Amino acid sequence: MTAVEPESRRLPQGIKPVHYSIQLFDIHLTEDDWAYHGSVDIDLVVKRATNKIILNAHNLRNVSATISGASEATVKSVSMDEDVQRLNVFLDRDLAVAEAPVSLSLIYEATIDGHLTGFYRSRESNFETREPESETENYVLTTQFQPSDARRAFPCWDEPEFKATFDLCMEVPNDLKVISNMPEKTSRSSERDAKRKLVAFEWTPIMSTYLLAWGIGKLECIETVISRKLNDTPLPIRVWAPPSSLQHGKFALRFAGQVITYFSEIFGIDYPLPKLDLLAVTEMSDDAMENCGLVIFRSTALSLDEEATSLEARTRVAYIIAHELAHQWFGNLVTMTWWDELWLNEGFATWAGWDACAHIYPDWDVWGQFVADDMQEALELDALPSSHPVQVPVLDGLEVDSIFDSISYLKGASIVRMLIGYLGRDPFLLGLSDYLSTNMYQSATGESLWAALQKASGTDVASLIEAWIKTMGFPIVSAQLLDNGTLSVKQMPALASANDTLWTVPLTMQTANGTRKALLEAPSSHINIDGSLIKMNVEQQGFYRSQIDIEALLQPSVSFHNLSTRDKAGLLGDTMALAFNGLDTPTSTVLDLCKKMSENADFVVWTSILACLDKISSTFSADEEISDGLEEFELNLISSQAHSLGWTPSPNESYSTQRLRPLLLTTAGLDGDEEVVTKASELFNSIQEGHDTDLHPSLREPVFKIVVGSEFGLDATTFLMKLYSTTHSPHERESIAKAMGQTSEFDSARELLHSIFSNQIFAAQDLETFAVEMAENSAVPGVVWDFIKEEWELVCDRLAGSMAIFEPFLRSCLQTLTSIEDAEELEEFFSDKDTLGYQRGLTVALDFIRANARFKERAGEEVREWLRSNGFIATTPDTPSDE
Repeated sequence: MTAVEPESRRLPQGIKPVHYSIQLFDIHLTEDDWAYHGSVDIDLVVKRATNKIILNAHNLRNVSATISGASEATVKSVSMDEDVQRLNVFLDRDLAVAEAPVSLSLIYEATIDGHLTGFYRSRESNFETREPESETENYVLTTQFQPSDARRAFPCWDEPEFKATFDLCMEVPNDLKVISNMPEKTSRSSERDAKRKLVAFEWTPIMSTYLLAWGIGKLECIETVISRKLNDTPLPIRVWAPPSSLQHGKFALRFAGQVITYFSEIFGIDYPLPKLDLLAVTEMSDDAMENCGLVIFRSTALSLDEEATSLEARTRVAYIIAHELAHQWFGNLVTMTWWDELWLNEGFATWAGWDACAHIYPDWDVWGQFVADDMQEALELDALPSSHPVQVPVLDGLEVDSIFDSISYLKGASIVRMLIGYLGRDPFLLGLSDYLSTNMYQSATGESLWAALQKASGTDVASLIEAWIKTMGFPIVSAQLLDNGTLSVKQMPALASANDTLWTVPLTMQTANGTRKALLEAPSSHINIDGSLIKMNVEQQGFYRSQIDIEALLQPSVSFHNLSTRDKAGLLGDTMALAFNGLDTPTSTVLDLCKKMSENADFVVWTSILACLDKISSTFSADEEISDGLEEFELNLISSQAHSLGWTPSPNESYSTQRLRPLLLTTAGLDGDEEVVTKASELFNSIQEGHDTDLHPSLREPVFKIVVGSEFGLDATTFLMKLYSTTHSPHERESIAKAMGQTSEFDSARELLHSIFSNQIFAAQDLETFAVEMAENSAVPGVVWDFIKEEWELVCDRLAGSMAIFEPFLRSCLQTLTSIEDAEELEEFFSDKDTLGYQRGLTVALDFIRANARFKERAGEEVREWLRSNGFIATTPDTPSDE
């Protein structure tokens, strides 16, 4: 695999922008062109004498420059260096160091992007039709500048520490609405074209270029006004969307007000801008973008029909809104100096997002879900040789996309949660408030945060946290109860390459007589505990794996009744990870633990059980005997409860029950439970005939998945393809994309892959969703990899325009492969490709494939024997008997 090795491409520090005045005009809103003209006047402060101004620009045409102000210099020439995305302005003499600003004026041409980056176009409304009288009705023109794509829209210093103020003026057709970070200042007719208007906006506060944003289209809004928590001034909050989906913004509008109020209270700082706009667009590379005052969301992450959307979707929408609004403090008000501390933005916003959901919806047990899903994902990735420290060196903005990953987000949030558990919530929030208020509208580093937390708590936070953020991996803490009642604990790195790392580990231990806390600062220690050990890492507060005597917990006399949901989820996750990585834990123990945990399990625990079984099943998908046996075992665990839950929810059901029903029905149906498949088929027929009004919204996606995965799958996919092109619901389109990935026949899977990737109706984000679902479908192992190899140009054409989609698409689709031969073939295939932008995803996928292969070789016969001895694989005459 080849990739361009980047040099350190940080912009020179000698010149700094202080204000941008941007005008965009002559915007062509047709599918044949999409061109526009731009001009930007940038006020500069010269810190070091120079005759060359270097800033960022990418895919801008016909750039010209002039300079004015406190300088006699003139522009000699302008050149573009597209390889490093820089614009060089050469002067006839040095700019002298001066306090008075110099103004650099640039005029250029550009194109509204079609690949979800920079200033781009999002197809809206019905994908299948276009209104003939107006090409603009089906598009919203908007922005995605993070991490380094503002340079695609206008020349700028496109690095986070180069903060400045901005004012924006846009010329748009009279019938379109334009919104931006700040309130509209003026709107007047364009002197150049009576069919257009010039809309100008108020100056922004000081902020980074990646936080500038705008949206243009046939947009309408719903609005509420809340009183700010601390100074009681009014704050207007609006949800913007095309008219057809605006009615689905009411939940977001209500919830955003609750979140802003909560964050203002716990951070001790009011929301800082004069308004808050939330914009929904259909096509977006990520779920959302936290631009100051104008947060832009993929429709599925903001719009919500409260009468026809599942509770899973509501939970996801709530978290994403809370996460993005947390960025108005973490990242926007105070910004990391450079991308190497991205986790200060994303880790803290992830924690705060879940914290807000836990406060507003306490019955959702979001921290249980975090432990079962997010924390396990981070631990799994951080156990690979290709992991990276939370605080990771970044040479330039072009490689930042690859670290917008589970380490920055989920490990980062896990470390924050661990800190809160150790320091205490009140001291933590006090220190956080001090850090935010001290660094308002500035760039800051982790050191300033640790100092604020130390001041509030009296704890040396910098020393405590150093290994957690500057070293990749985490410790495995083993615990053994000695005869004298002392607990012997040892830490070892999960990664062999980190064998010199010593973490300061906050320990919590649940014993028969209560909870004990300690700090492990050495490789090993002895701790006096009162009573027998039941669980290490209580509530899964620490970011580490625990290794204890699981066999003792599997004894019939031991009950898990007193363990919390989070502890059960953590115990399952730890045991599976230890078995997968060959660390003195048999895979049969995982299967026994799943069986015992299934008794009276709630939604979170079932999520963990099924994650363990999916991990084992996907590894052995090519072994028909083991695969069938695991399917029988899974059905044995879930069928009875799935039938009991049924297809009709009862009034006043708990959140856990409402989430559990679709999970178990989907699993049972895909495993071939005849009763479930038959009912799903009946319900699907009702949907086709338009008689599905009584079907609960949370069960629509399970019906789609089950029927596509059944013998009726081919007919179902034909109907779902048509439904995708006609539905106005973004959640429905996402559900269809997921369901299409459940095809159980290889020929049908290949045909679907070709058909959907060749069909321009499917949005890029839905292509990714569909392909990843199919790659994870153990009924058709390897089919997506075969398609990628055969149709590489088509795949690149549809997805490679946005690395935020392309890199996770490749990583997620390829990491499900399970043989050394697969790894070798992957390396060979990409050996002559330019992998800049997705190299890290390939490296992660290769690590997963090799780990899968080792697990398959090590555990295959053990799993086969366990399934046979428990009656899930038939004993043949040639099979030795246990008797």
